[in-house]
Parts: sequence; structure tokens; C-alpha cells
Amino acid sequence: MKNTIQKKVQVSLIGMILVLACYGCAQLSKESKARQAPEPKQASLAEAKPTTSVDTTPPIEEEAQPLQISDTTPPIEEEAQPLQSSIPFVHTVRWPRETLSIIAKWYTGELENWKALVKANPKLKPNRIYIGNKILIPGDLLKTRKPMPRKFLAEFT
Repeated sequence: MKNTIQKKVQVSLIGMILVLACYGCAQLSKESKARQAPEPKQASLAEAKPTTSVDTTPPIEEEAQPLQISDTTPPIEEEAQPLQSSIPFVHTVRWPRETLSIIAKWYTGELENWKALVKANPKLKPNRIYIGNKILIPGDLLKTRKPMPRKFLAEFT
């Protein structure tokens, strides 16, 4: 008798799980169909009505870039990102034989900027850099925010 009660409880629990799973899938299906449904009319930017919800997504970097005077003038990287000049960058040491001077050369363009990296990272011992260390690079020194490739490191070792 105890076994039959346990089996009935198990079967009913499995049934409830299946019902909840089907209900969840149906809700997901409705949401995805609602997202895929084409809008009846594409509103232009001039006709756009403000919404009551607050948009918390960060602005797109392209909007922050200054307008170029002519199409023939190549954009200068420093001018392309004026808002990021004061934002520091954090480099994570990924390979053996990385040094502060190599890291400084990649991110700032100058080997001698390793001294500025030491000042920006007071707890870091310049002669003891290990894989996984986080190194703060001051934003006013940055020339690139692209991660340092291993190929660049190989040029120095």
C-alpha cells in the first residue's frame, strides 16, 4: 500500500512538472512570436513618441563620435573617443614573460610609460608580474583599448 501511494505521488508530481513545462514553453512561444511580428507602420524619428519606461542601456559609441569635416580626412583615434580619455583600462596578464614595459608599449605606445603604470598600481611589484594579475592603465595614456595579442609579446621575447 505504501508503494502505491508513493507511485501515485510520483506520477502526480511528474504530471505537474510536465504541465508547468508546457505552460512555460507556450509563454515563451507567445513572446517570441510577439517579437517576430512585423510592426504595422515604421515610425520615423520625427514621429517617435516618448515612452514612459527609462532606457538603461549605455549609449552607442558611434553617437559620441564627433562629426568629421570631410570624407577624405581619416579619423584620429584620440578624437574618435573623447569621452573615454579619462576612463582607465584594466589589462589582465595572460601569458608568461609579460612585463610592465611591454604592456606600456602596447597600450600607450611608449616603453618608458611603465613608470606611470607602477604609479597607477601601487600594490603591484614591477618585477613580479604573474598570469592573472590585473594592471590598471590610466586613460589619459591610452592609445588603444584592444587586448594585447600574443604575437606582439613574441616580438620582445
